[in-house]
Amino acid sequence: MNNNNTDIVDVQSINFDTTQPSTSQPGTSCECFRRRKLMWIILASIVTVLIILGIIIPTIIVKTKKIQIEEMSTMETTTETTITITEKIATKKETTATTIETITEPLTTTEQKTTTEKQLFSSIDNNIDINWSQNGITIAGGYRPTSKLDGFNSPSSIYIDDDDQTMYIGDSGNSRVVEWKYGAKIGQVVAGGNGMGSQMNQFKTVIDVVVDKKNNVFITCDYDNKRVVQWSPKNLTDQQILIPDIFCRGLAVSNDGFLYVSRWGKDDVSRWKLGEKDGETVAGGNELDQLSWPYSIFVDQDHSVYVTDGGNADGRVTKWLKDTKFGIVVASQGEVNSPIQSFEPSAVFVDHLDNIYVADSRNHRIIRWLNASRKGDIIVGGNGKGNRSNQLSNPSDLSFDRYGNLYVVDQSNHRIQKFDI
Repeated sequence: MNNNNTDIVDVQSINFDTTQPSTSQPGTSCECFRRRKLMWIILASIVTVLIILGIIIPTIIVKTKKIQIEEMSTMETTTETTITITEKIATKKETTATTIETITEPLTTTEQKTTTEKQLFSSIDNNIDINWSQNGITIAGGYRPTSKLDGFNSPSSIYIDDDDQTMYIGDSGNSRVVEWKYGAKIGQVVAGGNGMGSQMNQFKTVIDVVVDKKNNVFITCDYDNKRVVQWSPKNLTDQQILIPDIFCRGLAVSNDGFLYVSRWGKDDVSRWKLGEKDGETVAGGNELDQLSWPYSIFVDQDHSVYVTDGGNADGRVTKWLKDTKFGIVVASQGEVNSPIQSFEPSAVFVDHLDNIYVADSRNHRIIRWLNASRKGDIIVGGNGKGNRSNQLSNPSDLSFDRYGNLYVVDQSNHRIQKFDI
């Protein structure tokens, strides 16, 4: 009995032991499954992250390169623009306040246009093919002499003030100086106009008039009163005699404020410092080192003096370099491309390239000598004496505005003619 009981106990023990693992087996399997599932999830996440990184990183690199390329393109464009601006400035021989302003401030269409217009005449006269209209426009005066302010009586000279859009005209026959605004129908008397006389508010014969911009004064050659007179535009009654007892014919003011005067009787050109009583002779005589009946004069930026010499060899223009005693003939009769060989220079103008422009009063025309050329070409007139738009009658003076338009004092037609470029 005892043995049997023992065996039964043992069997139960064995059965207990053998059934214990069977109850823990499903738990272990689930745990392993969960671990494997977690590993797959982690692995899938890693793969997903790698795939995403594989897409994003190249995209970032491409965008970065694109940005770098765009930046490089921008830099290249900026560099090219800078070079272009530099080249444009380099082609201009003059550096003006407007040019400096254009460099330091944002470029605008208006500024570029203004700069171009101001430098137009300086650039176009490089071209020998430049022409002026052959039909002039009457911008002041008319065909008949008059003492009214809508015209003139034998005008003698002109001064162009581009800054104020104004012309100053020596109205010789009316013994006055007239201010005429661009586009105006009538002028305004700024000196004289009180009849012919020798009082300080009168002139006898106004031969020439210039404006000294440095000192802001007007200067007039009052030939028959044998004097050079100065007055201020701020006080037109405040006139004073600069040079007395002188048969003056032509006036010019240099860029440093010296006054140059051509005078008959002594047949020379003298230079005066305003306020001083004695002048210095800078050209004179009737040989090549002399003059005869010097008339109009022009002083360039190098202080060379150009003189229309009416009494020598039937007319010539001579050039006198600064501090020299001899003149050089730069224009004369026989040097014009025309069958007419006579020559009576009444006025001279010289541009910054040393091209010479001469009013030929006898032949009613304007002639240009290009720098170093021995032959002059007629640019306007030369169609006989007359009052048509393509004719002149004893032109006495000429000038240019900053755009290159030509202004001619058409003396015997009592008018100012403008020839557009």
